[in-house]
Order: sequence, then C-alpha cells, then structure tokens
Amino acid sequence: MTEKELLLEISNTLNSILHIIRVTSTPQIREILENELDSVKKREVYSLLDGKKTVREIEKISGVNISKISNWSSKWGNLGLIVESGKTKVKGRREKAFDLINYGIKMR
Repeated sequence: MTEKELLLEISNTLNSILHIIRVTSTPQIREILENELDSVKKREVYSLLDGKKTVREIEKISGVNISKISNWSSKWGNLGLIVESGKTKVKGRREKAFDLINYGIKMR
C-alpha cells in the first residue's frame, strides 16, 4: 500500500467515524441547545456569534448588553457550544459550534 493510499484509507475511516458521531450525538446536542438557548434573545445572540462580529456589534444588533453576552458566552464556551474562531486573527474571538437550523431549533 502506498502512502497516498494509506492516507486516503485513514481519511475515509475518519469520515465514517465522524458520520457515526454526528448521527448518535444529534439528540443530545439538540437537547443541550434547547435547554441553554431558552429564550429568543439567547438564540439570537448565539446565532450572531459568527467569529467575525465583535461583542459590541452583537450588542447593537441584538439589544442585549455586553455583560449578559459575556456571561452567556462563558457558559456556552464551558459547554462546548462556542469555540475559538479561525475566521479572524483576533485572539479570543469565538463562534457558535452548531447551526441551530441543523438541529431543528427555530429563532422564535
């Protein structure tokens, strides 16, 4: 087996594992999202965490004060609902780990 074939086999195996994890974890992720994002404002703020917007921009758009956004974000980070963003070079910028629509969660 060549190195290229081996890498392709490893990649295929990892994709299969990822698929299984997604299928089996979807109900748990949905439940956590529903429990933590228990208001329209929380869902709105969470959805705005795109890794590009600043907290001030999110405050302006959502009408939620920075203190609440910070508190919510800390909790969501501890739960794994938001992650460090790779979309910008700004250290500490975070983004949502899950798109609500993919889990059947509506904004309203």
